Amino acid sequence: MPISKRYECILAVLNDPINRAIVEREILRRSENLIPPPVILVGGGFVYLTMDEYRRKHRECVETGEDPDTHAEVFGTPGEWYVAVNDAEIGPFSSITTARIEAENLLKEQGLIVLRDHPWTKDDAAAYPLSDAATSR
Repeated sequence: MPISKRYECILAVLNDPINRAIVEREILRRSENLIPPPVILVGGGFVYLTMDEYRRKHRECVETGEDPDTHAEVFGTPGEWYVAVNDAEIGPFSSITTARIEAENLLKEQGLIVLRDHPWTKDDAAAYPLSDAATSR
């Protein structure tokens, strides 16, 4: 599958050094802490990965036994859902939707902005991989 149109457009803008300098300045100027949308937790629920974790490994789900860096987790069973954030569990909530909304409200209170869509695709990540140095920041 080809890279996404959005990624292709951003690459084209960044190919010009002056555009890149402007983008780098704007990134430094802004204080928002962006995180990717929730990723499916195998077995039920979602995890909110840190952006560093998401950059290291693009994923569409988190398998049982994996221990990625996260900001929050929504887990449970139908009718009894919980939110884990900052080593605390909150709940139970009657639906996964309610738990997800509560998780995102808590993240927002911490100054985090949950993106509504994934900023890049698996194909984008494969076509333009990050160096080891870039992923270990």
